[in-house]
Amino acid sequence: MLKVGLLGYGRTGKIVAEYLNIQRDVALKFVLKNTPFKHPNLNIYTHFDLGDAIEQHKPDVLIDFTVRDATIANLAVLSEIEYKKGIVIATTGFSNEEIEIMKAYTKKFSIIWAPNISSGINLLIRAAMIINEVWKDADVHIIEEHFRQKKDVSGTALRIRDRLGRGEIVSVRSGGTVGVHKLIFGRENQKIELTHKSHSRYVFAAGALRVARWLTTAKRGFYRMEDYIDSQLSYSHGGMEED
Repeated sequence: MLKVGLLGYGRTGKIVAEYLNIQRDVALKFVLKNTPFKHPNLNIYTHFDLGDAIEQHKPDVLIDFTVRDATIANLAVLSEIEYKKGIVIATTGFSNEEIEIMKAYTKKFSIIWAPNISSGINLLIRAAMIINEVWKDADVHIIEEHFRQKKDVSGTALRIRDRLGRGEIVSVRSGGTVGVHKLIFGRENQKIELTHKSHSRYVFAAGALRVARWLTTAKRGFYRMEDYIDSQLSYSHGGMEED
């Protein structure tokens, strides 16, 4: 039985909690939220009580769907209480300096940072890197579309641009859109378009659990989603489980 602590109970966190609760071999031990409230099926703690929650429930792994500032604060707490397990961070928007801070914490516990945790988007990035290498003279546009309340630029779009080393990002906010990422490689007489669409937030929940399981068996260190993808491709000789 995998014991999980969930940090964050917002729009996606609620879906993750619901998904974890229906897994037969998973025990969602507690949920961290910034304001207290009672729930009939969940142990709810505020961010001030993270240390107490871990001491009481002793999770095998943590899954973080909070916000940037909360993630950094929670990592500091984990370091102070000598947490030794791992944490899956699906939060976005970190600066390069904050990423270096995250890496420093891996002297004590493992971290995998996955701003988009679905296997599909990471396969799209792999395909894009191949095109980018061959079509060096192409114009590159990265279009990201999300629900209207999302304020910051998609962390996935930023990660794509980082991996490609170029690309103009265009953000669209529309209704309740879960997540769409589209890449356009344009040349004088032809173009290639790659698109990934998330139809449900359950894809993030399934991906988070799959990565969390993997992290419990990995050596201590700092990982990105592509490290997980590489491990799965190597293990299965070209095949991957679907989210």
